[in-house]
Amino acid sequence: MAWKVNKLKKRLMQRRVARRFGWNQGSARFNKCAKIVKYKSSYELAVAKYLDGNSDVVKFVYEPFAIKYVIMVRGKTEMHKYYPDFLIYFKNGKKEMWEVKPSSQRTWYNNVYKWKYAKAYCKKIGIEFKIITEKEIKNFM
Repeated sequence: MAWKVNKLKKRLMQRRVARRFGWNQGSARFNKCAKIVKYKSSYELAVAKYLDGNSDVVKFVYEPFAIKYVIMVRGKTEMHKYYPDFLIYFKNGKKEMWEVKPSSQRTWYNNVYKWKYAKAYCKKIGIEFKIITEKEIKNFM
C-alpha cells in the first residue's frame, strides 16, 4: 500500500504539460540556456531562438521557478503555482521575466490573476515583467 502512496505523490509532484490540438510542442537545446527548453507553443520556440541569437542577451532560463498564488475557485481559496516562461539576463546587468502568450489570452481571468502576482513578485526582487505576444514576436524577426 505504501508504494501506491509514494507513486501517487511522485505523479502529483511532476509538472504536467497539457496536450493541445494544433499547438507546436517539443524540445530544443540553445547555447544561451543551460537546460533543454521544452516549449509548449511555436511562440515560445520563436522567442527562445530570438534570445539565443540576440547579442545583448548573456543567458536565459526557461521556466526558472514557480510563483505561488491564491485564487478563488467555486467560493474556496486554492493555492496554485505559476511558471513564467523566460528569465533573461542582459549584458547591461538588467534582468527581465517574459511570459509568452497569444494576444487573445491577455484578458483571460486566470492569466490576468496570476500575472498580477508575478508582477508583484518581480517588482519585489528587482526584475521587470513583460508579456510577449505574437505582435512583439513579429517585431523580433
